[in-house]
Amino acid sequence: MGDRGNKTILLNRILAFKPFTNGVMFQKDRRKSLFLEFSVGTDIFPFMLKRFMSER
Repeated sequence: MGDRGNKTILLNRILAFKPFTNGVMFQKDRRKSLFLEFSVGTDIFPFMLKRFMSER
């Protein structure tokens, strides 16, 4: 949820992701890339996402 609207990102649609210091860039299967910007947990989120994606 954010100022520009709400987005739902399904794990099975994520092909790859790239962490940044201020968020994560997602490469999805059918659409343009999406950048999710946040300030808390940027160091931990990529590790959690990688694990979730490996268990899907």
